[in-house]
Amino acid sequence: MTMPRSRLLIGAQLLVAMLLFGCSQSASVAQQSPTADPAIKAYQAMMLSDDSAMGASTSNHCNTVQDAACPAAVARVVAALQSWLDDLNRFQTPARFATIDAQMKRHVAAAIAYLNASAAATLAKNQPVLDRSIVAAVSEREWVDRLTASISHSSNATTAVYSSLVKSEKSDLDKCADCQRLIAQTPISCDGTAATDCNSLVLDAASQVATFQGAVVLDAAPSTMGAKDALLQTDLAQGDTTLIAMMGDLLTGDQSGFSAGRTSFGRALAAVDTDASTV
Repeated sequence: MTMPRSRLLIGAQLLVAMLLFGCSQSASVAQQSPTADPAIKAYQAMMLSDDSAMGASTSNHCNTVQDAACPAAVARVVAALQSWLDDLNRFQTPARFATIDAQMKRHVAAAIAYLNASAAATLAKNQPVLDRSIVAAVSEREWVDRLTASISHSSNATTAVYSSLVKSEKSDLDKCADCQRLIAQTPISCDGTAATDCNSLVLDAASQVATFQGAVVLDAAPSTMGAKDALLQTDLAQGDTTLIAMMGDLLTGDQSGFSAGRTSFGRALAAVDTDASTV
């Protein structure tokens, strides 16, 4: 499932309906791709099952801090996400999904943290914090749904198909204006109302990186390109991990952490550029 990115915090009330109420279509309704490998089939089935359980735990709450039922609604989703995280931690992940599995754990954990923050904000009657935490949590759901879909449909691609998709995704990443703004030398202040713009930059960059990650998981590299693919996925994961941290910095008002993240993200994109040029 692909969900729309929020560009304004004031849109959080619309986005929360997708997170705690449900979506028109989710990765859980997709069927896993046929494969002869029982380990891959089991992993795909686990991912689809946990995504479906998470979707079933949602409800229409947490639109405003006046919603007294929000903490309980959040707790149900958090329980489903924690069960998913537990499954990920005990599953012997197939080699094809090793890198994306580690990222899935980070994103599920981030979603739990953001949802807990939204419940706390509701109890504290802090609408701005509720809005920001919900926007962040919805972004995490977008990521896990998108990558679950890629995992469930994953199959080996030919060298030509894999090389072509890497070049195409790299071209799209190069065109990502907000990615370029993030890594530019120009200072970016995230204080006060400027935090909305910073959120948009991170969310847009995260969505573009997620698209690239999903593509190389969906059309898995042939064995002859395994080493190059592993390096590319590792560097994409580094950029992805940095963006998770930057979103956390925005929620806590850590301007220095956000600024340091911009440098780290720039290094990750440079590494992805090098990786893609060798494919």
